[in-house]
Amino acid sequence: MGKRYYCEVCDKHFADNVTNRRNHLKGLAHQRNRKAHYDACRDAATILAEEAKKNPCRKFASGQCIFGASCRFSHMTYAYRIALEKQAEADWFAKRRKMEEAAKNESPKFESWLEKFESKSSGSDEKESDSDSLHIPEFSLPEFLHGIPDLPPSLIPPTKEDILTAPFSEWG
Repeated sequence: MGKRYYCEVCDKHFADNVTNRRNHLKGLAHQRNRKAHYDACRDAATILAEEAKKNPCRKFASGQCIFGASCRFSHMTYAYRIALEKQAEADWFAKRRKMEEAAKNESPKFESWLEKFESKSSGSDEKESDSDSLHIPEFSLPEFLHGIPDLPPSLIPPTKEDILTAPFSEWG
């Protein structure tokens, strides 16, 4: 019978080929359903901003507009606008409260790093050699590579002397 395509937006099955899919996606019913789906996901502040750009629909006010949700004019009533404004304000305060709580719970990462850095630099008044002040990590070969002879150079861990004698080149 062939493959079937299921459009989740329209809740519809049809034969899956390029022509059918293109015609469906360009169809008025699919576009209307897709717009309704995404409109349901918008927040109150976005709806208010979009509706503020539109002029009020005269036919909607008299109850005669046949275009419904696809009308290019605003169908927002006064009561709905007030409710959206209250919802947008409540969302804004909730978002702000959440950000403030996150800021209280989060430790200042940069400040703590700066304190550690300053304490390390101020605590070492005596001169140290370059190799001691660099804090070079010690690398070791993993256990499963110990029995393999003639490892390639990329798998052999560098020694402290290799790191100190390597030529330095600046990047950027």
